[in-house]
Amino acid sequence: MRKLSSQNFSSLFLFFLILGFPSTSISYETEVTAIKLKRNNQPSTIKLNSSAMAFQEYTLSSEVAGNIIKVSKLEGDKVSKDKVFAIINPTKYEIALKQAQEELFAIEAKLRKSSLKLQRYHQLLTKEIISQEEFEEVFYEEQNLLSKFNSQFESVKKAELDLDQCNIKPNFSGIISKKYIKEGDFVDIGDPLFEITNNEILEVSIYIPDLYINKIHKGSNVSMETSDAKRINTTIDAIINKIENTTGTFMGKIYLDNSVNIIPGQEIIVEIELSSEDNLLRINKDCVNNTQDGKFVYKIIKDKVYPVKIEIIEDQDGYFLAKGDIEEGDIIVLDGNETLMPNQKVKVISIKE
Repeated sequence: MRKLSSQNFSSLFLFFLILGFPSTSISYETEVTAIKLKRNNQPSTIKLNSSAMAFQEYTLSSEVAGNIIKVSKLEGDKVSKDKVFAIINPTKYEIALKQAQEELFAIEAKLRKSSLKLQRYHQLLTKEIISQEEFEEVFYEEQNLLSKFNSQFESVKKAELDLDQCNIKPNFSGIISKKYIKEGDFVDIGDPLFEITNNEILEVSIYIPDLYINKIHKGSNVSMETSDAKRINTTIDAIINKIENTTGTFMGKIYLDNSVNIIPGQEIIVEIELSSEDNLLRINKDCVNNTQDGKFVYKIIKDKVYPVKIEIIEDQDGYFLAKGDIEEGDIIVLDGNETLMPNQKVKVISIKE
C-alpha cells in the first residue's frame, strides 16, 4: 500500500474536487503497470486458531465416605451411563437404612392409633361428651406424630440415596481419562474418584474479532484443519452475540460428531466464510494509496490517470475488497503510482488480470 503525506493528499483532492482536473496534461509520461478490476466472486474468509474439547467432561466424586471394595475399570476403559463400575463398602449404609426404616414403621404404627383415637374423640366432641380442650390435646398429639413421620420418611430417603451412592456410576457414557483411587483406599465425601470424558461429541469454541460480528452468523460455512492434516467441513452451530471488552471478541461454537477421531485438546485452524456485500471489487493492496484523509487509487482513462477515492470493506490476504466510483473492468495503476499527479499521461507497459 502506497503512503502519501496528508498535506499532499489534501491538496490533491481539493484540486480535484473543487477546480477539476487541469485542462492540459502534465508534459512528461510515466511508465506504469496496471490491473483490470474484477468483481469478488470468491467467498471471503478469516482463519482463527482454536482447539477441540470434549463436550462432556467431569470429575466423578464420592458422595459418601468409606473404603473402596471394588474397581472394575482402568484408565482408558469405556464406561456406560448408569452402569456400576466401582463400589464403596455399603455395610454401614445398609445398617443405617434398616434402622431408619424400622423407626419409620414404629412411628407409622403410632400414627395409625393416634388417627383412630382422633376420629373417636371427634365423635365424642360432636356429642358434647368431651370438652374442646380434651379434643385439641389428642389433635395436637396426632399432628406431632405426623410431623415425626414426615421427618423420618425423609431420613429413609436419605439413607436409600446414601446406599445407592456406594455404587459408582457415570451419568453419561464415556472413557475414564483419569483414575484417582484403587481398591482398599478410604475416600471421604467430595474426594475425586474418576475423570470421565465423552469423546463422541466435541466442542470447538472460536473467539472472533468484533469487527466481524455482522459477517458471521449461525450456519456460516466453516472449514477446519487439524494439526495432523485432517480437514472437516461444517457450519457454526451457535453465536454468542456479546462482545468481551477485555479481548474485543465474541464467541462462536461448533459441535462435532467425532467420527474423524480428533483427540480432545488437539489444535485446529478454523477458516470461517464471511458474508459480504454484493458488487465489491478485489483490489491489489499495492494499488492503494493511503493517507490520513483516506485511500484512493489511480484510474487510467485514455492514457491518463485520475484519483478515485475508495472505501475498504474487508482486508484480505494480499488484497482489499472495496467500493467507490469504480467498476469491474476498470484499469487502475499497480506499480509506478508514487509520483503520479491527476491528469498525468502514463504508458501502460503491462496489464495484469
